[in-house]
Amino acid sequence: MAWIRLGGSIVLGLAAATAATAGEAWTAQPVRLVVPASPGGSMDQMVRPLAAAMSRLSGQTFIVDNRSGGAGVLAREFVAHAPADGTVFLLGSVHELTRLALTPSLSYPLTGPDFLPIGRFATMPNLVVVKAGTGVDTLDAFVAKARGTPQGISYGVGSLGNLQHLAGITFAQSAGIHMVAIPYKGSAPALKDLVGGQIDVLFDTMPAASTFVREGRLKALAVTSDRRSPLFPDVPSVKELGLDRMVLGTWYGVFAPSATPPRIADAMGDLLNRALADPDIQRMWEGWGSEKPVPQSRAEFARFVSGEAGRWTEAVRRAGVKVE
Repeated sequence: MAWIRLGGSIVLGLAAATAATAGEAWTAQPVRLVVPASPGGSMDQMVRPLAAAMSRLSGQTFIVDNRSGGAGVLAREFVAHAPADGTVFLLGSVHELTRLALTPSLSYPLTGPDFLPIGRFATMPNLVVVKAGTGVDTLDAFVAKARGTPQGISYGVGSLGNLQHLAGITFAQSAGIHMVAIPYKGSAPALKDLVGGQIDVLFDTMPAASTFVREGRLKALAVTSDRRSPLFPDVPSVKELGLDRMVLGTWYGVFAPSATPPRIADAMGDLLNRALADPDIQRMWEGWGSEKPVPQSRAEFARFVSGEAGRWTEAVRRAGVKVE
């Protein structure tokens, strides 16, 4: 496989594609996968091998196009106004629905008229992590510490309104404690400050936090799922700890401009499912702590997105908070 770097994009070229696979292509042009974040984040790390798999299966060329800025608005605006011919797709995530719940006036929402849901390609629980060596080794101990801290426990968020932010709000309500959100420009600086003791806790994705946990710099108190993760079998799930509302995950999905013809949307959905069935992709996802991908129709993904939007809107309504 030839990897060719063009500016901020990665072109995955497959000159050796067979005639049979090339015949499945819906366009001879490169297909652009627009990521609303800078290179290096969890979504970006996962979409690159996925793009390679889709290229191999279809004979088409997939380009990973990073367009950060405006909490995803720049990427969504670009795709919303892109040609609806199967050459541009948006990589969306739960973060955009949590932001929408906090700021209903959000431009180009994923649930609005500009986008067509195609499919989900990853879902992973988050880890509740604190600085190692502080004596806070269980979630109960952390809650006890928080209740003894009148000014509130600080938690980092990669950006205001993302899932980390809503996870903190939900946890504070569930545990009856006061928490203060500290915004960062991404997870990396938040993790650095957590290790340094500048903040008290993070609710971060497994790919981002797991290395720090394995190195002994952070302590994982819980995994935000209904069962323990095979990657951290000694870390309890929030479900077993009685925090059912904290069962949540960071998910990523593919969206097309709303006017994309059904035959192209169906073809992209089918290709996505076939790529997720690839054994190498499944092993990679397992290593990152993602749930095992299962085939999903476009209609099923659309219902999932609608359900997630409703869940987080209700969570914000119950909490009585908003971000201007």
